[in-house]
Amino acid sequence: MTLQVVWFRRDLRLSDHPALCHISSSARVLPLFILDPALLRHPETGAARVAVMLDSLASLGQDLRARQSRLEVRWGEPATTLLQVVRDYGADGVVAHVDTERIVGRVSDARVNRMLAEARIPIHWIEPPGAVAPLLAYSDFRRSWHAAMAQKPLPAPTRLRT
Repeated sequence: MTLQVVWFRRDLRLSDHPALCHISSSARVLPLFILDPALLRHPETGAARVAVMLDSLASLGQDLRARQSRLEVRWGEPATTLLQVVRDYGADGVVAHVDTERIVGRVSDARVNRMLAEARIPIHWIEPPGAVAPLLAYSDFRRSWHAAMAQKPLPAPTRLRT
């Protein structure tokens, strides 16, 4: 059975998490969160944002332990850290939600794509609930958003093979 890294980013939860649901039934899972120094040192990142993130990580860790799993937390630039984790654990690939932030997030995702492709490590990107890849007029986005939010949330896995 393969081992897939599920890279948690802005989505610090187990329920309604398409990337986790996508892979957890067919592979062993290594849940990962990377503390990005660029984000933590950004002038728009305040103490309250960091506190909420740390509380959310603690809650996610508890939820994973309740499912006989655990959260691997690393510090570093996302692309190089992700590559190192894959190598450290001998993972077969990575599954993650696309970063919905259109400038910094998509640039970071492109760097991750390049580094993993050079190392021949597959990454499967999944749009998170309510996100849309193309830029849309507000009226079209609103219709898309309301349709996505009307969908029944995905359940959290009851157990993870880690």
